[in-house]
Amino acid sequence: MKKIIFYIYSAILFNSCVVIYNKENLTDLNKIGSKKNELKTNGYYYSILKQKEYNHYILDENDKYIIDSTKFKEIIKVSPIILNYDGSAFNMPTFTGFQKNILFDFKTKCSLIDNNSLETALKHFECYYKNLPEEKYNFMNKNSEIWGQGVYNTEKKKIKIQTFYNHIGNYYIMEKTGEIINDTTFILKKRVTLRTHKEFKTSEVYHFKYMDSLPETNSFIIRNKQKFKKTKHNTIYSK
Repeated sequence: MKKIIFYIYSAILFNSCVVIYNKENLTDLNKIGSKKNELKTNGYYYSILKQKEYNHYILDENDKYIIDSTKFKEIIKVSPIILNYDGSAFNMPTFTGFQKNILFDFKTKCSLIDNNSLETALKHFECYYKNLPEEKYNFMNKNSEIWGQGVYNTEKKKIKIQTFYNHIGNYYIMEKTGEIINDTTFILKKRVTLRTHKEFKTSEVYHFKYMDSLPETNSFIIRNKQKFKKTKHNTIYSK
């Protein structure tokens, strides 16, 4: 009994100590978004990845999902990001045109059949996004809502996207900067983890896709602007 009480107490203490760092590095919330409509916001953006891997769920003869580990394939993946009109940003998981696990059944939800194509990968993402389960947070895990959320802003054909990621239970900003090609395409060329301040060169091309009946997203940052008040001067773009 004492052990159970100890574990419960430890869990409460751990979750209550979760900290959101780098708040002072977040872009001024009065300057977020695409004020001059440099980017479309009535859909989502995605980059394309190709990776070779094993293990996919496939339908067997009984119409049930099983793991197929017999094939080594080059898989087309998409990495979506939501850039909303209010300046909020949401990093989404990567998606393929395959049933990756049995927690979300794409066939039941959206009548989708596995196919290793860009079109099917995008359809899998849209199916997931339109059927997101409602997240429930309480005083113990309320800060974890910020995971994958952030803000973006554009200025003079440049873009900066900041999203929070989890590191050992705490949250830090990942900042990516790049150039806007047109109102449906941008390239991210550099990323910086503000926990370590290490910089990495990258080349992530994002394309826009219109999405009818775009689900509303509930931004932790936009709802709690007072918690992200600027406490010191910051430049808009990292050099």
